[in-house]
Amino acid sequence: QIKVVLALYSGKHVIGCTATGTGKTLSFWIPLIMALEDGQDKMTIIITPLSLLGKQNVEMLEKANIRAIAISQENTSAKTFKDVEDGIYHVVVMSPELAMGNEHIQLMW
Repeated sequence: QIKVVLALYSGKHVIGCTATGTGKTLSFWIPLIMALEDGQDKMTIIITPLSLLGKQNVEMLEKANIRAIAISQENTSAKTFKDVEDGIYHVVVMSPELAMGNEHIQLMW
């Protein structure tokens, strides 16, 4: 976890792959919180095939006053992706299918 946190905080791209329950998610949130505490305006994009896990993480982050959205088929729209592009959210969670094949995703890149 420490190596992942330090790599992310320094601006590197990271793929975390390990068993369920080993702390991957926390490894992504810690560097974001560190950056926000340091006054940096950062965004973390999480790609996960588990939409329920994404929604649960968004709920937890919102309780910590971190702006987050779980993009799913229910809220996929040009406005949603425009809000992401405009920096409304610090965390964006979506499925691989949306990241690879949605017509609005190009707004983010």
